Amino acid sequence: MKKRIILWALCICFSSTLLAQETETEQKKERKHAIGVSGGTGGFGADYSYKLNKSFTVTARFNKLNFKAEDIEQEIDGENLLFDAEANFQSIDLVISYYPFKSGFRIIGGIGSFSNNELNMVAEFTESINIGDVPFTTNEVGVISIGNKWKKTAPYLGIGFGRAIPKNKRLGFGLEMGTYFAGSPEVTLDATGIIEQTATQQPLVEEALSELKYLPYIMFRLSYSI
Repeated sequence: MKKRIILWALCICFSSTLLAQETETEQKKERKHAIGVSGGTGGFGADYSYKLNKSFTVTARFNKLNFKAEDIEQEIDGENLLFDAEANFQSIDLVISYYPFKSGFRIIGGIGSFSNNELNMVAEFTESINIGDVPFTTNEVGVISIGNKWKKTAPYLGIGFGRAIPKNKRLGFGLEMGTYFAGSPEVTLDATGIIEQTATQQPLVEEALSELKYLPYIMFRLSYSI
């Protein structure tokens, strides 16, 4: 009887040892793939990452931003204007992350291909105005429309905190901050009513908006290794 008890005890210990070794092996197994979702100034994003080696990962990602703001009131030269703004951005990016240290800090570089990259604004007076002694209603004054459109492709550079592929766990969280070097936008200017001649000032508007060369990218990301 005692021999049977000892034999059973040895079998249990042996089985436990094997199970522990298998669990440890599974934990040490390196995961090279991850999927992620993100949100921020780039709108909504989804991505896939692959680990090339200990220092580099490559990521393909999709970002989409649709934003609309209406009835933004602003005073300019003593006149109250009402602005509507609409932003439409959609891109597919290919980026590489470099880990210079053993931490989750990474330097990110790549390129973005935009199918949409427009920012449009419409402005109109909130009240009738007088030109000399003649009053004009808001409909008679008209509206000003300004369109901004950037290049279809733009290089990207940024930094990130948190690994693209979580290490030693399934879920990961990170923050990425960077910018697309999109160049000055192509500007269109249109006007109606008595301010129609304002459209001839397009070169001045282009010069004023020429500094909008950089499209910011700040995104919070949740990832899952597979």
